[in-house]
Amino acid sequence: MTKNIWTVYYLILLISCIGLLGLGYAKHSQLYTNLSFKNKADVKLASKSIESSLTENELLLDVLGSRLLENGLYKNKQRAHFLLKQMRTTKPGLAGFGLADIKGNFIAVSGNLEVPNLPNLLELPETREDFQAALNSHNMVIGRTYYFEPINEWIIPLRKALRDEQGNPVAVMTTGVKVEDLNKLVGISKQAETNLTIINARNFYRTFVNGIDLTLFSKVYLEPMSKEARKSVDKNLLNAHLPTLEQVKTKIPNIPISGESIDTLTKEPIVGALIYNSKYDLYIVVKQTLLTTRNDFINAILTYVVLFILFHTVLILLVRRIHINESTARKHLKDQVEHDSLTGLYNRYYLKQAFHQSIPTNATTISLMFIDLDNFKHINDTFGHSTGDQLLIEVSKRLKSFKAHALHIIRFGGDEFIIVMADKSPQDFNIAKQVIETLSVSYLINGMNFTIGASIGIARENADSCNLNTLLSHADLALYEAKNRKNWVEVFTENLQIKSQKVSKIEHNLRTALENNEIYLNYQPQVNKDGKLHGVECLVRWNSKGLGFVPPDEFISVAEDIGMMPILGQHITEMALTEMSVLQKRLNHHFQISINVSIKQFMQDQFFEEFTACIEQSGIPFKYITIEITESLLIEDMDFIFSMLEHFRRKDISISLDDFGTGYSSLSLLRQLPIQELKIDKAFVDDILDDSKDSTLVKNIINIGNEFGMNTLAEGVELKEQLEQLSNFECDLFQGYFFSKPLSLDDLETFIKTKST
Repeated sequence: MTKNIWTVYYLILLISCIGLLGLGYAKHSQLYTNLSFKNKADVKLASKSIESSLTENELLLDVLGSRLLENGLYKNKQRAHFLLKQMRTTKPGLAGFGLADIKGNFIAVSGNLEVPNLPNLLELPETREDFQAALNSHNMVIGRTYYFEPINEWIIPLRKALRDEQGNPVAVMTTGVKVEDLNKLVGISKQAETNLTIINARNFYRTFVNGIDLTLFSKVYLEPMSKEARKSVDKNLLNAHLPTLEQVKTKIPNIPISGESIDTLTKEPIVGALIYNSKYDLYIVVKQTLLTTRNDFINAILTYVVLFILFHTVLILLVRRIHINESTARKHLKDQVEHDSLTGLYNRYYLKQAFHQSIPTNATTISLMFIDLDNFKHINDTFGHSTGDQLLIEVSKRLKSFKAHALHIIRFGGDEFIIVMADKSPQDFNIAKQVIETLSVSYLINGMNFTIGASIGIARENADSCNLNTLLSHADLALYEAKNRKNWVEVFTENLQIKSQKVSKIEHNLRTALENNEIYLNYQPQVNKDGKLHGVECLVRWNSKGLGFVPPDEFISVAEDIGMMPILGQHITEMALTEMSVLQKRLNHHFQISINVSIKQFMQDQFFEEFTACIEQSGIPFKYITIEITESLLIEDMDFIFSMLEHFRRKDISISLDDFGTGYSSLSLLRQLPIQELKIDKAFVDDILDDSKDSTLVKNIINIGNEFGMNTLAEGVELKEQLEQLSNFECDLFQGYFFSKPLSLDDLETFIKTKST
């Protein structure tokens, strides 16, 4: 997630950078477009303003010329001089007025000038061309800007010819606008960013340039635009509109155009607008240096960058906060994933993830200790999960005291724990015994003392080649062996592996045993004190095609572990009842039939209904059926057990407690159970003649049975002396090789017939 949030941020950064560039480009385009529009508006306004000013002056010259033409007044120098002087007083902003003949000589001037001091306009290079143009034009002609010494000013001459009735020029009226005053006329200050340039379209002399220093006037006004300068204007300013300035006159007069160019004076890049004033044959140019746009652009970009930085500062702080929160949450989640929520120990997930990384580089051996608590299930079921949880917490605290020996202390699940150690072989066996001693000390929980034990399996491997799954498998096999003894430590050996493989083979072959009809029954006779047949015990046998004969004590436990016992038990019940029903009918002789029932089978739903249904189907009366249960059944749910046993008694089915004395039953419990028969285990009968303790124990069991009104049946009777001793103890029934080994169905029939005769 942390990687993802930073990836998202970098993506946002990339997008925002692209956006910033796009915004900058858009802003630049906007500024350029706005400047172009502004320049077009400015140049159009300047053109109108200049044209208006020039038109006003032209009208003035027209009025003055009309007065001079009246009655040939222009020929009278004194009167002409008076009129010009009078007009000068009405227009003090102009440089003055003059009247010249067609040869260029001044006839009369306004009062501020002296005629003898004035040059011939045809002889003066600065005035020759525009004077001739005035003679040839009916409109006012704008002359070249030049320095007029009589008044010590740079002026823009305005000339208009006076014509007689035939239209022939008879004189030329002239006036001048001071360059310094033209700024006021067009409304542009000298310090304005917008630069105004007026170019005479006849000769490409600059008529007026705004904002230049006086020292540059000679260079600006006395030299026409160079061909290179005109080409630059053509190429840059007009490129998108018309090829040359000359074509502007005919194609788009009085229409402004805008574009970029290089200033012909400063050589700086500019954005300008140009308009051709057709009335006075002028090019009017408004321009601004790109520096102005650049400054506006930089200011805008700086604003964007500041906002960009502020945005990303806030965003980075936000992402960093998310990163910190995610790291904290991820660490918390990692702790939850890797730790057991109850005990705080690492769990099996952590063990799988960290096992190989945690092995020291210099380690030679790894020991894995698999710990399983003994009697925990009974405490958990009897006193509740809350008490069980408290007990597990206390166990984990005690296991933590072995932290100095361990690489890992793991709660593997339920009441199973694992300790992984490096280079502790063979000390691991003694450490395991210390663990058992530590865990076996009583626990005080909720005012009650609890005592549990622990069984431990140990597996060892070389550190450089160890495999966790192999270690777990081997330790589990050793643990399974240790649990058979309780409170014991078992170290994995190859023999355990062989045994495990054998169990695996049994499991594999057992799954198909029923389909292959490999399961069959033997029957061992049970006789009374008179030596007559009392009944038979049904004993299951398995002759595997792959393994050969497999004893019941090897495959019954496997069937229970793999969940096959209910199916196998049902099969055994049906087979026993079917065969015995046929046999009893054939012999016309009823006897007791004892069928062993496992815990898994007994605790199964619908067991009672299915079992009794099999009996009914066989036709054997219920009173001839005995079910044999072991004492291990009595550690299960007692209420359920009592209820089930009562159901069987109501059906008149007898109940026999097998292997009495080897398990968990107490006298008080025995008194409550609806049991009709106690079976004395063969282990006690074997030593009844040699061991006084076993002899006393057997005698007491028989006395208990008699006291509670139960029959007692001794298993494993092989000697006559054993039979006599048991008879002396008043044992009721007997079973063993002294009478008969387990028999096939045919042999049982022969045995019964022999006993009957």
